[in-house]
Amino acid sequence: LSLDEMYSTAESARQESATLELHPLNWPRNQYILCDPSDLEWIESSERLISKLRSMGIPYESDLTTSQGGHCWDYFNRVAPQVIRYVAEKLEEEGLRVI
Repeated sequence: LSLDEMYSTAESARQESATLELHPLNWPRNQYILCDPSDLEWIESSERLISKLRSMGIPYESDLTTSQGGHCWDYFNRVAPQVIRYVAEKLEEEGLRVI
């Protein structure tokens, strides 16, 4: 794997994790994590990311329950409306924020 070429050990790769790069007081305001629970290749990583964000007190929204057969166009089409709603709502909120 490419990761094997980039890192000498699994631990050195883990130390480059995105969550370890987040500052507890300076994190992205809007995060929406989605994964079809039948997507065996990604669901465990999604659950782990959510667990780490929760333990760090970093807010997020997620949907790991909507299922449409895994990582496929049927799933993407199923969740697209809720993703577009989320993005529209957050853009509206950000537009109203006073800097």
